[in-house]
Amino acid sequence: MRIFKVNILYLILLTACVYGQYTYEPTKIRIAVAEPHMPWVDSKMERRAFSDMIAKEFSNTKSVILIDSKLVYDSMNDYEGDCDGSDCAKFIGKRIGAHAVVITALYREGNSYSGSIGLFGTATELMNKSVRILHLGGYESLGQKIKQAPWKLLGVDIEVIPNNENKIREEKSMIKSIFFVWVGIMGVTFLL
Repeated sequence: MRIFKVNILYLILLTACVYGQYTYEPTKIRIAVAEPHMPWVDSKMERRAFSDMIAKEFSNTKSVILIDSKLVYDSMNDYEGDCDGSDCAKFIGKRIGAHAVVITALYREGNSYSGSIGLFGTATELMNKSVRILHLGGYESLGQKIKQAPWKLLGVDIEVIPNNENKIREEKSMIKSIFFVWVGIMGVTFLL
């Protein structure tokens, strides 16, 4: 009878461990992606396409809540002066309730590109983290470097596979976790 009670107790413990592990969702931060500062691009549509590409990659990380780009662009239009620095990011973040604003600055010299993409924290009013972009090559291949930046900014592990798509590596598989918990429970049961 005692072993039956112990086994029921361990079954409840196992269920709680597995259920808790796969139902917990960490708090996601709200991010606004500002229109990038790219002085060599005259078209607002092209800059916004770059911004949308960055926003899509942030969305692909599944680690953030993206604020609608229309709200971000409206806030940028309401800002007095050039909206390309930390003052503008602070204005946008506080106005639309973003935890962080993504600021991008890219420069071109001939066929080489340099700049950075950074996360500006609206609460701290500091640049929390930034990724440097250095690229020598065509404008089309620059997009691939840009797509990797959100993953690096958020600290999400990425793997660049041959067809140049980003893929999140799985930290654990559910079967492995269940197996190790089961082995632990059985080990404790046999020791009793």
